Amino acid sequence: MELINQTPMPANLVVGRGVGSRRRGVLIVKATYRLDVRGFDVDLEAPHPVLKDDVETELGLVPSDLRFSGPRDELEVLVLGAAYPAAGERACVVELRIGELRRRLHVSGERFWVGRGADAVISEPQPFARMPLTWERAFGGTADVQVDASARVPVSSPLNPRGMGFDAERWVDALVAGGMRDPSLPRAPATRRLPNVEHPDDRVASWDDEPLPYCWATLPIDSGLREQLRYEARQAGRTPPRELSRAHPDLTMPAPAPGTPIELRGCTPSGAPFAFRMPASGVRADYAIGARAGTLELRPQTMVLMPEEQRVTVTFRAYFRFDVAQDEERSMRLRTV
Repeated sequence: MELINQTPMPANLVVGRGVGSRRRGVLIVKATYRLDVRGFDVDLEAPHPVLKDDVETELGLVPSDLRFSGPRDELEVLVLGAAYPAAGERACVVELRIGELRRRLHVSGERFWVGRGADAVISEPQPFARMPLTWERAFGGTADVQVDASARVPVSSPLNPRGMGFDAERWVDALVAGGMRDPSLPRAPATRRLPNVEHPDDRVASWDDEPLPYCWATLPIDSGLREQLRYEARQAGRTPPRELSRAHPDLTMPAPAPGTPIELRGCTPSGAPFAFRMPASGVRADYAIGARAGTLELRPQTMVLMPEEQRVTVTFRAYFRFDVAQDEERSMRLRTV
């Protein structure tokens, strides 16, 4: 199928295999917007490309635009940013508002446990000027456990191996129960750090606390948190998150209407809010498949906020099906409205 892109925005057309002569396709358009002194408008100078794979950055994964499944009218919102507290502060709260929806993150400076077990206390947070809001800063982690004089075994939090703060001692106890003979082995690292990024209502307070990791950056595809959230939703009788969801369920919602106010506070060096209004796609696809012709409307399904860049990307998609015939014309023509 031919894609004719008459817009200034990057686009891609993906056709997958079906049963017999049936095929499924998805049309993807990625719009990049910039907020500056002139307002909020499409960035035509340096638009983000349509990504086949995730891209690692210091602020988390820029998600693949080809990985999406689920309700067509849902929007996943991702934040690739950092927290900026007031000068000298040791903690702050980041807030995201999308229309009537309100979400918050609690962000602390570097902390660690003083002592071990039930008598341990949390050190005072260190002052910080900037804190990346990534899964590496959320609860979880990986630690090397020494199992003999020369060997170490990495153990990880199944929900977020990238994070920090999980209790490797529990893995040590399991190994000891399994028959380790040396009473001094295995040994976990002596220092246990605490997460910097937490849900305000589910923060670590005692040595045995194991809160669910919480973050607004892109969920890695291999994250165990996704399946845990799906399990808990099913147990509570709620609709579970999608298997390929990239956003935390707190930031998955029906697509806001164009013009809906969106505001992110606490994520710019100046302290000013990163604020704009939900853009409309402004793009239609005219299709011709043999004798059939019509128009598809592309809907917003992934929005990535990048406050340090003062940019936002919105990935719009349209889904379609068709029958393959050897001599049929098959084309999609993208145009702006």
